[in-house]
Amino acid sequence: EHHGNAVVSLSFSPNGPAIVLLGSYFDETSIVWDVQHGCVLRHLIGRHSRVLNSTYSPNGALIATADTAGSVKIWDTSTGACLYTPDLDEHVYQVTFSPDSSRLCLPARNSVTVWDAVTGQKLLTIDDERKPTSPVAFSPDGAEVLAVCQGDQMALAFDSRTGQPRHTFELSYVPHRVAYSPNGDYVVFADDRGSLEVYNAKS
Repeated sequence: EHHGNAVVSLSFSPNGPAIVLLGSYFDETSIVWDVQHGCVLRHLIGRHSRVLNSTYSPNGALIATADTAGSVKIWDTSTGACLYTPDLDEHVYQVTFSPDSSRLCLPARNSVTVWDAVTGQKLLTIDDERKPTSPVAFSPDGAEVLAVCQGDQMALAFDSRTGQPRHTFELSYVPHRVAYSPNGDYVVFADDRGSLEVYNAKS
């Protein structure tokens, strides 16, 4: 099916393998598609800003979108209603859910915040002199948040509930992607030139 605009994010629903979420860069709309029948189920329409990121929560109950204005919206999957827009002090362009879907991690320019995904309450601000920012990732057990330091060849792992630093990773380049292994034993960093580095997540 031809969408008509450039697609910048793609996310399958955890609750239905035939349901896919598309985010379009050239308008303020994210679209929920039934790929089995080739029909649109729902439009999630923002305000005056192009979509950069759209993603489902792991339990499929929520959708998060981030746009070019640096704002974030949380949507109810079943109704398509916008539940809330977090009151942000800085622009945010990435949204990451915790593995249990209870929290959101929102990286800004010099800090990372953690929010209650259901109520929209800010739970934690991770503000470190080394300027943690995107990309970010939750560990598989949700206990840690991994963040790259702004413009630096370093990444930091923090306790996701207290904000206390846990681990520091000295890298060979500034990474553009980060991820934990499914068992949480390793973290991997990648850049836009094809470089990849793997570290022990516990050291």
